[in-house]
Amino acid sequence: MDSSINPVNIETKAGGIQKADIGWMLICSGLVFIMVPAVGLIYSGLSGKSSGLRGMWLPLMTAALVTVEWYLWGYAITFTDPNNIFWGSRSTDGVALTRVQTAKSGNLNGPKIPELVFALYQGMFAAFSASLVSGAAIGKGRSLSFLIFISLWSTFVYNPVARWTWSFNGWSYHMGALDFAGGTAVHITSGTTAAVFALFCRFLRRNEPRPHIEAQNVINIAFGTALLSFGWLGFNGGSTLAVNVRSVSACMATILAGSFGGFTWCISDYIFSTSEDGRRRFSICSFCNGIVSGLVAVTPAAGFIPVRTAPIFGIVGSFFGILFWAICRVILNNLWPGPPAPGDGRMSSINREADVGQRGTANGDTQGIALTNVGCPVGDGINGNAIGVVDAEREDIVREVDGSSIEVKKDELDIFVLHAVVGFVGMILTGIFASTEAAGLDRHTIIKGGWLDYNWKQVAYQLADAISGFIYAAVLSLLILCLMETFSRFQLLSFLSPVEKVDDSVRGKVDDEVDIAESHDQSNA
Repeated sequence: MDSSINPVNIETKAGGIQKADIGWMLICSGLVFIMVPAVGLIYSGLSGKSSGLRGMWLPLMTAALVTVEWYLWGYAITFTDPNNIFWGSRSTDGVALTRVQTAKSGNLNGPKIPELVFALYQGMFAAFSASLVSGAAIGKGRSLSFLIFISLWSTFVYNPVARWTWSFNGWSYHMGALDFAGGTAVHITSGTTAAVFALFCRFLRRNEPRPHIEAQNVINIAFGTALLSFGWLGFNGGSTLAVNVRSVSACMATILAGSFGGFTWCISDYIFSTSEDGRRRFSICSFCNGIVSGLVAVTPAAGFIPVRTAPIFGIVGSFFGILFWAICRVILNNLWPGPPAPGDGRMSSINREADVGQRGTANGDTQGIALTNVGCPVGDGINGNAIGVVDAEREDIVREVDGSSIEVKKDELDIFVLHAVVGFVGMILTGIFASTEAAGLDRHTIIKGGWLDYNWKQVAYQLADAISGFIYAAVLSLLILCLMETFSRFQLLSFLSPVEKVDDSVRGKVDDEVDIAESHDQSNA
């Protein structure tokens, strides 16, 4: 929701509830919910064969759990009692949605919607944010431990940040920061938490090498990204809490930013990356990465900027995504050596050529589909196994169990780059391009604009909000993880032996403990 919205039960002189607004918000709530299985498809496609089911199940389970948390106390923490800056009401208001059904909520000066509709829409935001974090946990440890972690995270990280961003008396809202649909509350917090989770697990396994593994299903990645883009229209378009010209402008900005982002990342990958045989290929995963980076970058700005500036968000978001992806690869490769390959540590050009058809790239002459070094633009030359969309790059760790070599999947910092870094960039760009004219398309939202409207302070406000969200999410997430590690029942790492490992994907079952890859040769299959 944009910073002009008062999600607390306050009556104003502006008119009553419009049925069209209720219908629009219900549709947008459904669109945001669709983003959860879309993320599951992407994670499933990026996971190895033994974790494909977990990649789909964990985001859905996470969303369901956070929905329960939102119903019981999450909404009360985030949007009740406007007199408290950081936490919600100390009474039972909002607990289990008490006294929510008949109240009104909405823009301070504009039309209202039932608060129950607002609670539904915001609940989808909370569920989606948590599902993004789940990508860092797939193949890393016990699912039960992660579900406990995400429950605590939603309560002590997401809810307070969402409160200071969108609640009428939140300190960021009161300061004047602009976050239309969750640049900080959704993307910076989830991306930062995913990075902390990934690095924490890496630290626990710091003495172990990490061999290469490939995504199992590029079609899932592409379809998931398409579904995610579709849902993003409700994510941004519904944040006006009404159906009006500003909603249309936000949807158009969303489409333009995603399209320009996908084009920028894909072309950059084509220009600057070449395979060992010297040929250039288009990468569908790079295209998907670019789409997501453009969508994330425009999220805090969609309802505040003129449509003509939306392409800038897609292009700049993709540029910084590419840049920081490469930087993260260099840093991580220095901290943890790259994967040894069977034989001499590298796939031969013959093996790579044989992999064409299973990868996510296509020859410049549009013949063939491929997927080995997909998704890492420019980063191909830095780490030849970079794969990732929206969330996680899967890599394996070789462990010896009863003399047998097995693999345990891990992920890189792709969630951090595509959500936290690009979300941060989007917040800064919002401070530059926010426009009083664009925000006023609904005829009742009033802002001072951004840098181009001579409101120089706006960039500083955006920086303060984004940096605060980053630090708060990182510190609290680390504290929760450290606290859980002190209790043996809640520890993250637990491994199944090869004898215990059973492929239950056909029966639709998922082990509580970490999945184990079939064999090290999977990366060359």
